[in-house]
This record gives sequence, C-alpha cells and structure tokens, in this order.
Amino acid sequence: MLKKLFKFSVIFISFTTICMIIYSTHSRNTETVFTNKRIESVFNKKDIQEVKTRLSIPAIRFNRYLYPLGDERNDLEKNIIFVSSSDMPDKKTGNVIIAGHNGNSAVSFFRYLHLLKVGDEIFIHHEGIKYEYVIVSRYLVPKIGTVPIRRDRTKDTVTLITCYGEDEQLIFIATKK
Repeated sequence: MLKKLFKFSVIFISFTTICMIIYSTHSRNTETVFTNKRIESVFNKKDIQEVKTRLSIPAIRFNRYLYPLGDERNDLEKNIIFVSSSDMPDKKTGNVIIAGHNGNSAVSFFRYLHLLKVGDEIFIHHEGIKYEYVIVSRYLVPKIGTVPIRRDRTKDTVTLITCYGEDEQLIFIATKK
C-alpha cells in the first residue's frame, strides 16, 4: 500500500510539474507574441486599418501595435503608449518614447522588458517602413512623476519606460543601427 501511494505521488508531482512548465511557456508566448487572431481580439478591424505603428522586440518575443499620438485610444490603461512628448520614427534625431505597464495585470504588456540587455534589437514599423534600433543603455530612476532621459541628441533614439517595483522606473535607450 505504501509503495502504491509513493508511486502515485511521484506520478502526480511529475504530471503537475510538466503542466506548470507547459502553462508558463504557453502563457508567456501567448501574451507577448501576437498572431492575427490575437491582434483582432485586441484591435477591431477598423482599428487595424488606422494603426500605423508596431513595436517589435525579438529578444522577448514582443510585438504590439500602438495608436497614434493624440488619439484617445493611446491610453496606458489599455495598451503601450506613445508618451505625449514623443517623436515619430521618421523624425531626424528624434526620440520615440514608449511607455507600458509592468506586473501581472491584463495590461502589463512590458512585463518582460526587464529581460532586455544592451545589444538587443528593437524594431518599429511605422507607415510601411521598418526602423531598426539597438539598445545602448538601461538604467533605473526613482518613480517621481518625471523621467530623465539620457540620450545622444545627435542620433535617432527609442526610449522604453516601465515601472520596476513600486519605487523605481526602468529606462531603456536604443539608437538607430
């Protein structure tokens, strides 16, 4: 009887572990990688035609559309957003500033951003053109309502901003390749 109970326990623990691994892998991929079905579930067909910009970060399998600046749907509680002072990628020596939530909620699209490293690539697809960037720095700042952006103003730049814990914000600076 004890042997049967032990054998059952081993099988149950093995099965549970495998299920947890499959679930965590599936959850990460389905939340950060968009298939056409996933895009349609987040954006209706009319929205997809209006959206002109997509952020893609291969290192964390991230792919997400953004609403234009000034659009009422450019809302941090629903998506990643262009910060109001952001430039678009087609502006020479501009700074595209994108912010998103971190954490475990349904809108925590930047939950894996902290895994990025210097040298990782970022792509912005804007109005049919692919802009390529590489991360050149990352740093933490206190969460005080404003974010100091340390960048080379002679280069086209992307700045990604997300929270990091309760008291800090994580900043990534990427420049055009």
